[in-house]
Amino acid sequence: MNFSELSKPIDKLSRLLIRLRIYRMGKQITQQEIADKLGLSIRTYQRLEQGLAPIEMSTLYKTAEVFDLSYDKLAGAVYTESDIPNVTFIESFENIPLAPNIDPMEIQKTFSQLISLLRDGSYTPKELYKAQEFKNNAFELFYCEPAFTFYNKSLRKKNEPINKAKESTIKHLSDYEFFIRLWEVCYQKINHPWFLATTEHERFGQKLEVLTINHFIIHEGQPFNLGMVLNRHSI
Repeated sequence: MNFSELSKPIDKLSRLLIRLRIYRMGKQITQQEIADKLGLSIRTYQRLEQGLAPIEMSTLYKTAEVFDLSYDKLAGAVYTESDIPNVTFIESFENIPLAPNIDPMEIQKTFSQLISLLRDGSYTPKELYKAQEFKNNAFELFYCEPAFTFYNKSLRKKNEPINKAKESTIKHLSDYEFFIRLWEVCYQKINHPWFLATTEHERFGQKLEVLTINHFIIHEGQPFNLGMVLNRHSI
């Protein structure tokens, strides 16, 4: 598991390959389906998506058509902080808005524990929901990529009735384009990997504004967002 990628500036090929994966997963298209649309074998497309074979310009244009995107959005655009409104990068856990009874050092400790589990290979990001440090944590924790979102028990209690047969809540991430913009900007901000995000959600017919603290990790070329709910209120 290579977390040193976080300290490297993003290159054009890496950006393209991750966009291919995120758009494909976000639009719920399988590798077989897109290979068929491009007139390629499944193995050839897999090699393209993994960066193991060169991608011809004609293939990129056709892929953009399959995704119903402009070529620039798929392969050309470079995103900056102006493309991610309602997101604030932070340098210290001590500077985040918290309820008086919450210790920012406890938040930092929780994130450090979870990242250590990933760093030492105890769990992959898709397996993290099995860790006691995640699923039974008193903080409301989640992590996501475009194809899924996992909630721990504390967060599930706030969002929906608990299904005891499931270890997690799995949902499709609808705003995958924002996910792309966000991770690319985070990737470039080497010294500020932590950020606060304010988002709107609807629960049981009630609109809520939710404040979360987040951290992106990279595993096998795939970005994952690890986060914690800090506050919520009705709007």
